[in-house]
Amino acid sequence: MEKPVMLYFSDVPVSPKKIDLQQKQKLDEYRASLQPQALMGEYETLEEFRQKLSHHLALQVPKWFSQKNERNPSDVVVSHPTTDSDLLLRYQATLKQQLGNITLTGSPALENFATKLSETFVSLSLSGSVRAETRFCKGVECELLSDARSSTPEEVMSIVFQQHPLLLIIGDPGSGKTTLLKHYLLSCLDNGQHKKFGFSEPVNVFFLPLRELNIGKDGDISLADNLEQWSKKQFLAIDAAHFSNWLDQPSTLVLLDGLDEISDKEDRIAVCKWIDRTVECFTKAKFVVTSRSTGYRKGDGIEIEADHQRADIMDFSPKQQEEFLHRWFKAAFCGEIPPAGDQAVWRSEQE
Repeated sequence: MEKPVMLYFSDVPVSPKKIDLQQKQKLDEYRASLQPQALMGEYETLEEFRQKLSHHLALQVPKWFSQKNERNPSDVVVSHPTTDSDLLLRYQATLKQQLGNITLTGSPALENFATKLSETFVSLSLSGSVRAETRFCKGVECELLSDARSSTPEEVMSIVFQQHPLLLIIGDPGSGKTTLLKHYLLSCLDNGQHKKFGFSEPVNVFFLPLRELNIGKDGDISLADNLEQWSKKQFLAIDAAHFSNWLDQPSTLVLLDGLDEISDKEDRIAVCKWIDRTVECFTKAKFVVTSRSTGYRKGDGIEIEADHQRADIMDFSPKQQEEFLHRWFKAAFCGEIPPAGDQAVWRSEQE
């Protein structure tokens, strides 16, 4: 008798010297053979595995055991969302669950722990003046961000999207590029906050790590197809047709993270061209792409030609460092299991 299966593969990077190519081929074949009947996921860290497993169980268990066929109790009837809006809400809820937390590295006194992004996020400063690209302004004088000041993420997005469909964010390693995209996502999905980012209506947000992008041999695999593949990894039954329809609606924001995480230079060039075609295809959508400066070099041909504006993440000021450390330790100590007794007093002491 067939049983429901949830199968997870570790995606931790491995040195090519340690890979047995014959064993890898067998593993790939085994994985492909299970695709039709198994629900599969990937993870890089134990914390990511824990979060995904918890979320997937919450989705699947009610399906597996909510209804049973009277003639054969062993047959489980799986119910799926039936309307377009149900599917979109389910996708958005998964994004919030997957991207709403951040795992912070501990210290000798504190272990690694996960906390809500909102508890530790400190607004970054973005500069679009000295290093910003201006040759894509199509004859419009670029006065978006002055040389004398930096801007908040909300200001940058609302200003850039008035004239350009794409915002390119460049930052050093560890500067907070992915965290910023998560902030954009969670804020735009929060009722009312979309207006801070220049959107007049609630926003449909889509997120895709570029290291997981599959563009095909000729770049013929669309953004909608890639979102469908990502959704399958999250055990969501959403096909490319739904994503294509959503992407063609007004107030759509597409977040593409980590161009620099594509290690091969030629692959990065191909992805830039794929991004150009995607922006041209979905004319109602707005896009944000992140990369390290070392991963985006025009001298190497790595260049987005679609109409865009660049903004660079600036280093934390001493004030921002102080705010982050306060939030970090507060989240760490208040995240412990409280003792019996007056919890208000305990929380005050922890803070």
